[in-house]
Amino acid sequence: MELKINIDGLERSVSGVTENTTCSQIIYALAHATSQRGRFVMVEKYRNVERRLAPTDRPLETLQKWREHAANVTFQMLRVDQNDAICDLVDEALPPEPSKPYLHPKQMSTSSMIASLPGKSAAGQQQQLENGQRSTSSLPTYTSTGVTGTLGRSSNNRRPPPPDYMSVMENKKIMLGAATFPQNDDFDDFQRQVSHFFQKICSIINFRADVNKLAETMTPQEIADYLVQEEELRQLLKQQKNLRAILKPMIAANWPQQYQIELKKSHKLKASLASTKEAIKKTQSDIKRVEESERELLKKLAEFKTEDMGDENSELSETSFDLGCSSTGTSTPQTLIA
Repeated sequence: MELKINIDGLERSVSGVTENTTCSQIIYALAHATSQRGRFVMVEKYRNVERRLAPTDRPLETLQKWREHAANVTFQMLRVDQNDAICDLVDEALPPEPSKPYLHPKQMSTSSMIASLPGKSAAGQQQQLENGQRSTSSLPTYTSTGVTGTLGRSSNNRRPPPPDYMSVMENKKIMLGAATFPQNDDFDDFQRQVSHFFQKICSIINFRADVNKLAETMTPQEIADYLVQEEELRQLLKQQKNLRAILKPMIAANWPQQYQIELKKSHKLKASLASTKEAIKKTQSDIKRVEESERELLKKLAEFKTEDMGDENSELSETSFDLGCSSTGTSTPQTLIA
């Protein structure tokens, strides 16, 4: 969609505007197209009422809010100074353009013809542009970008499209973040690291100087022995590094503490085992005592049974004797069978 914006009395058309396009993106595209630098702001004008738009406002959304009055709403891009006050636009001097190839009069655009007319003022040229061709600009997302009119350039030498607004803002934030000064704590740490690094460099330089002095005073045999010792030292340092790499996880595991923990566990297990053994012994003694009492009871029960059997036999004999004595009226005695 195209959006018409007035800049210093000249109406320009920006193509590629969507509902998500912000005022800052439109200002960026127009400033790049017109080669202007500074701070700009977009103003929404309805008849005699003007409203200043924020950089994050979306022009199409504001137009939709006006509904049937949207046709009477216009947008202007104005320059603001350091005090955030609106001031008049002043075109900055453009850099000298390179020599242009000769074009046939039929191929020349109306903008270049107007710019080449002698004795014409800027106001007259703007009036001709308003009555005739209007300059257009486009957002960075479209390839058909160009501004014709006051720039006086042909269609073959159009200004290249501006870079993407979001990428420019991201690069600007990155540059500002890199340029920020670190905090006090970070700066102190950085200063300590730098001082430590310089101390190491100084120690290395001093060591090399000492080695050079020794090399000047040593014989070839001593130098050879020294190199052998250096090689042995290097091997020993390498072995030490490997041993430390092996011992590091063992040290991190803290085996002495683990041993103490396991020793305490073993003591607890031994104590519980001893108490269990004592309980078993006590249970066995209780079982023996119960068995002895059971045997005694069985023995007493057997004695009671034998006594009961003896009493029954004596009673039977006495009964049979009494029956035999009382039968005097019969000739044959009768026997009682129990």
